Amino acid sequence: MMNSLILVLDFGSQYTQLIARRLREYGVYTEIVPYFEKLDSIKSKNPKGIILSGGPASVYEEGAYKPDSGVFDMGVPVLGICYGMQYIAHFFGGSVVRAKAQEFGKAVLEISDLHTPLFENIKQDSIVWMSHADKVESLPSGFVELAKSGNTHYCAIADFKRQIYALQFHPEVVHSECGGEILKNFAVKICGADTSWNMRNFAESEIVKLREKVLGETCENRADSNANVKFILETPRTYLRPYRLDDLEDLHKILDEKTMYAWGHAFSKQECKDWIEQQLQRYQKYGFGLWAVVDKASGEIIGNAGLNYENIMLVSDETKVDEVDSSGESQCEILELGYIINHRFWGQGLGLEVASACAEYAFSKLGVKELYCLIKEDNAPSLKLAKKLGMRVVGKNIKHYKGQDLAHFVLKADELVLCTKGENFNQKCEVRVESNMERFAKDSKPTQEKSQEKGLKSNAEGFAMRNRGFQGGGEGSLLNINDQADNAESAISHAKPTQKVLCAVSGGVDSSVVATLLYRAIGENLIPVFVDTGLLRKGEREAVEEMFRENLKVPLIVADAKELFLGRLKGVTEPEQKRKIIGETFIEVFEAEAKKHNTKGEIKFLAQGTLYPDVIESVSVKGPSKTIKSHHNVGGLPEWMKFELIEPLRELFKDEVRALGRELGMPESMLMRHPFPGPGLAIRIMGEVNSEDLEILKEADSIFIEELHKWGLYDSVWQAFCVLLNVRSVGVMGDNRTYDNTICVRAVEAMDGMTASFSHLPHAFLESVSNRIINEVAGINRVVYDITSKPPGTIEWE
Repeated sequence: MMNSLILVLDFGSQYTQLIARRLREYGVYTEIVPYFEKLDSIKSKNPKGIILSGGPASVYEEGAYKPDSGVFDMGVPVLGICYGMQYIAHFFGGSVVRAKAQEFGKAVLEISDLHTPLFENIKQDSIVWMSHADKVESLPSGFVELAKSGNTHYCAIADFKRQIYALQFHPEVVHSECGGEILKNFAVKICGADTSWNMRNFAESEIVKLREKVLGETCENRADSNANVKFILETPRTYLRPYRLDDLEDLHKILDEKTMYAWGHAFSKQECKDWIEQQLQRYQKYGFGLWAVVDKASGEIIGNAGLNYENIMLVSDETKVDEVDSSGESQCEILELGYIINHRFWGQGLGLEVASACAEYAFSKLGVKELYCLIKEDNAPSLKLAKKLGMRVVGKNIKHYKGQDLAHFVLKADELVLCTKGENFNQKCEVRVESNMERFAKDSKPTQEKSQEKGLKSNAEGFAMRNRGFQGGGEGSLLNINDQADNAESAISHAKPTQKVLCAVSGGVDSSVVATLLYRAIGENLIPVFVDTGLLRKGEREAVEEMFRENLKVPLIVADAKELFLGRLKGVTEPEQKRKIIGETFIEVFEAEAKKHNTKGEIKFLAQGTLYPDVIESVSVKGPSKTIKSHHNVGGLPEWMKFELIEPLRELFKDEVRALGRELGMPESMLMRHPFPGPGLAIRIMGEVNSEDLEILKEADSIFIEELHKWGLYDSVWQAFCVLLNVRSVGVMGDNRTYDNTICVRAVEAMDGMTASFSHLPHAFLESVSNRIINEVAGINRVVYDITSKPPGTIEWE
């Protein structure tokens, strides 16, 4: 949760959510509550400012929507929009009447006071969007006019003393060309709200919430959460924190320089990304890995340092090795200390500073008895540094890496015992490093409990660390997006019994982001299930399986329920009934699948990818917005279901979900996929759904999407699809008369799906699509293009 917020009171406008959307674009955290929210509840949120939305009612009618009048006495600025402006004028004694010349559409804003903070940097005669049948006839005492339009004398008003502002137009819609700036001026310049809302902060907060809800992690197994500590270790000049995927550029700059060829070659960006992802897995599995070293003075990442489990195979040559089998090999599990500092920071003792911190962490925090370093034979500075840590050479090894044999010394330090007796330096042995580090069992990780069993004097050691200038980041402190608690065993000791989350995965952006977010938060406690309803696009199931397996590394369970869904939909033609059947069957399949993975009753939650627009277009849950249609993700679960609902994206808009996905490191090709409705192709077939019509629609839709990609148009439209109208028409194909079906092609442009305009696709492109569909899809002899915008229509046909 942000430190400051703007609170929107919803009076039922279909644009209400756009107010929050626009403000969030500028980094202003915004919440929406119904207009009838209790004053105590509003005060408890401590808003920096309040916005009264538009609405369909008239303020002078009986039963008009009225907020608690105490909102005007809270001492925070208030902004009214459309109905909100009319309510303000009416409440304070002005006159509101039915307008003779109503305004719906574009208008020119004539600003009378360009110096007011509300209109700072707003150009004169900018275009704004009107949508009102009533108007303010006369102003209340204390109010002045700030702007007007052609048909509306009072287009913007204000009472500066009471910090109340009002607009007759809708700044939240994209058609108001300076509307976003006006909202930002109100929130930031007038209310003083901060602009720190972003998807990284959201992800951090949501991951913490998910862990608390599912794993039972609470503040008792973190350091003071209000301290907002985001590092594992602190040294006099650096912080050590977990890597994030957005560190890719910084890491690549370090590992792409010739002087930094620690592994014998420059790392590509893809290799750097893979390396970071490997560290993220280690954080989750062990609670540690290699951390980013951040320079306090500049905030720059100057290297990495940390701990890593290596599973190595020693091959004895001239020197006998104690634990060798008959083949001359010995299996060794070592905890390796690694460090690398950007060459621009060499010669300042930073390597020793961060390596010492990591060594102290290993001995004091993790309770290990020995620590190792693997250092190339020609790396004299690192060898010197390791020996300063009290490490001694215990042998040699050869790392086989990308066709190179890299000779390394093996150095070892015993727990808090520096510079002990020497070792035989003439050992010759070969080390083969296992590529899959995650094969180690968690039980092999030293824990604080094990350390105490070994009799570690943690208090004395902690004192010694502080004397040397080191400060730990706090057990389980809140870290960045992909961080796990720094001591996983400690967290588990405070957790509830194992609870798992069943996640509905469709392969679309929303559910994929939900699954990825959950996997980052709770790891293997996630059970992601993909239901093949038979209502998917061509090749969808195969694409989803590959995407999760190759890109997200998230295990996916597939439930084949094609026959069940088609059987339930047989004979059903009414759109709402189709949606209801699909939703209920979907839940039923999940329950059946859950039983297979719930033998001990560990599944407690069901995750869904519900978004803000989903909620808006269903029953109004935050105000009296008029219902448009039901949504498959809204309404929770039937009473007989035993799972609690988790909807981590419920308050996000589509582009915020995509931004969140980027923060989580998801591929752009996945994030930029067009929206696809949960009920699938069932609501793109007018009338009854059957397998024959599904095949026709799948083929036509596949051609349309293929052509969009071929013409370079896919990313320029918000959503594109085909609809099977089940309307037959006469045609002529060759010498034959046909009487076949009609396909409607639909493509829209939108910012967030709340409003949309049909895409002005090139005629040559549409002709190409039409020719291919008619020639390649049996049963189609006519193709039409839908040129309806939203409103008045919706994007989907059903």
